Amino acid sequence: MPPTPDLASNRDSRGAGSALEPIAIIGAACRFSGYASSQARLWQMLSSGMTGWAANAGSRFVADAFWHPTANRSGTFNTRGVHLLRQDPAVFDNDFFGISGLEAEAIDPNQRMMLELAYETFENAGISMEQLQGSDTGVYCAVPYNDYDHIIARDPETSPVYRFTGTGPALMANRVSYIFDLKGPSMSIDTACSSTLVALHEACRALRAGDTTQILIGGSNLILDPDKLTVMSSMQFLSDSGRCFSFDARGSGYGRGEGVAAILLKPLHTAIRDGDAIRGLIRGSAVGSDGKTTGITMPSPDAQYHTIMRAYESAGLDPCNTLYVEAHGTGTAAGDECEMTAFHRAFCQNRKGNLLVNSVKANLGHTEAVSGLAGLFKALMMLERGIITPHPTLETVNRKLDLVNRGIEVCTWMH
Repeated sequence: MPPTPDLASNRDSRGAGSALEPIAIIGAACRFSGYASSQARLWQMLSSGMTGWAANAGSRFVADAFWHPTANRSGTFNTRGVHLLRQDPAVFDNDFFGISGLEAEAIDPNQRMMLELAYETFENAGISMEQLQGSDTGVYCAVPYNDYDHIIARDPETSPVYRFTGTGPALMANRVSYIFDLKGPSMSIDTACSSTLVALHEACRALRAGDTTQILIGGSNLILDPDKLTVMSSMQFLSDSGRCFSFDARGSGYGRGEGVAAILLKPLHTAIRDGDAIRGLIRGSAVGSDGKTTGITMPSPDAQYHTIMRAYESAGLDPCNTLYVEAHGTGTAAGDECEMTAFHRAFCQNRKGNLLVNSVKANLGHTEAVSGLAGLFKALMMLERGIITPHPTLETVNRKLDLVNRGIEVCTWMH
């Protein structure tokens, strides 16, 4: 977490059209589990060490009917809790968006909430619907799991007329472009848990290339059906408690979480020219792949290290000057250890003092396709306030991470 940038000096030193020009965040909106139904409430949750975990799935499905203590028992799951939005995903004002009731019935709640969050983000940026209409605005959205399509496909006799467009992955972004009459590039991106960050990376590249004037980045992750839980449980992805014990000795898998979030991006020089309220800057980014590891779901510390270094190189920053890193921190044995190995190599070779780390998953669970934006929102709010929030549930640091010898410290109190 480098110091807050001076916007004017960035404009003078890099200049309009520079390939390395920072990208400004000029609007944002989010809803996460439990109390965190807005940006203000998310900050209250983070700063007070609260979590959005709930003991059951509420009205979504009868979780007890699927629970079994053995993780790999077919048709069951071993997790006891989940991080859910308090908002009922079935509630949607279709008339507000000019959508008929018949069509709205077929639209995936992820798409419906993406429309709501897009509206809130444009409103947060101070952009009216009249200004948006016909504008050169792009939309890059993460693709969630297709729970809703599975639900409405179970009985062919009652399958909605508009199911094909209502649940199609491409429509996550395209429906936003259609409803708001946006003429810029519109694409849905599926790279699993990195989807919103890959969308962010591609959006920054497009803005620097002049492909469009501004881009909305968004994603939604709703847990509507037990099927994905049973599949994940059989592969032993999930913790039995339904929580993410990031960096903790109790970590044995991750806890799933719901979330919907969006941000609006613009090149820095045009944001300054237009008088936009600038929340933060994206100075650089990079995307990579693990390549061939011991298994297709297993991470590579070497690949993570090289991606970190390329991101810092693109930003023109020295990793050793970084005080804090918002980690992925799933609370899985392989994931946390791999990440800390990469962090030690990238950030801790020539530094004074410990590198501080934390993960928003300890508060919100793993929001999967939206997890990148969840971490970004947390980092953005901490930068705005100059405060690093504490880990809400850490008891005993996982000794396998070897954090003391690596010069890494988990934040357990407000910095």
